[in-house]
Amino acid sequence: MSVPHKIQFFTCFIDGENEIGKVTSLTLPKVTRKTENYRGGGMMGSVAVDLGLDDGALDATAVFGGFMPGVIRKYGGDIDELKLRFVGYLYT
Repeated sequence: MSVPHKIQFFTCFIDGENEIGKVTSLTLPKVTRKTENYRGGGMMGSVAVDLGLDDGALDATAVFGGFMPGVIRKYGGDIDELKLRFVGYLYT
């Protein structure tokens, strides 16, 4: 059994500006692979063929502690318009 990790000094940078203490929680994505069983002619059994990442495998959720005008202004823009960076370190 291992010691649980905790993230300390967690903060968020929105377009390079520090928003310390405004992000209350962050749910990391559950990275899963999509596979499909394939059974060719003459095969005794099926084989799992890797098709890449599953749909929604990179979805993350962040909960902000209040109104964040920097995030709201950029909502619905291009994929590279809003730069979010979450910073912290694991403590055991």
